[in-house]
Amino acid sequence: MLFEPLDVFSAMEIETKIINTIGNFEPRVQILNLKCTAVEDGQDAILVEMTFRIIGEPNIIEQQFLLERPSS
Repeated sequence: MLFEPLDVFSAMEIETKIINTIGNFEPRVQILNLKCTAVEDGQDAILVEMTFRIIGEPNIIEQQFLLERPSS
């Protein structure tokens, strides 16, 4: 994925990979909402917005971060 264009299809693939990775390696986390969006301003980045909770805990956590390609 490093050299593929960052578009809606890349964002969907990253969403799937995040869901599968958290499901496989952190079963205590329940993802409530996940949205990955390709950044349109030439940044070569994906914005990830995730809402989740830790099973057994009442708090809902909202997290937002940017996945960027390393600059050369």
